[in-house]
Amino acid sequence: MTDLLTGKTILITGASSGIGESAAYLFAREGANVVITARRKPELDRVAEDIAAGGGNVLAVQADTTDAGEVQRAVAAAVERWGRLGGALNNADRTQGGGRLAEVTDETFDSVLETNFKGVWLCAPNCRR
Repeated sequence: MTDLLTGKTILITGASSGIGESAAYLFAREGANVVITARRKPELDRVAEDIAAGGGNVLAVQADTTDAGEVQRAVAAAVERWGRLGGALNNADRTQGGGRLAEVTDETFDSVLETNFKGVWLCAPNCRR
């Protein structure tokens, strides 16, 4: 452990799988208090249980990063639990699902933009609390 993250509170979006999940384990092992968020509650709860079982400090908050109110709720829960945030990993993302560009619907395109760009935009100012 390097002590760089010890006692810091880090918000990680999209933490129910992939890079977000791996980052949550790593940050917790490095001593951070990790606030993990995702839309998928069962997967999020599994990650939180694994981190806690390994002795990590974790708070799981189901949240959709495209919803400003849900982002604010997650940040507020972190601040209530640990006083302040020390950083964030805005990892939540959505892909168009493969296939040809001509097959991508406007609805899918809007969903990708909302998650991949608006989600980061909403988290950034809220994480400065």
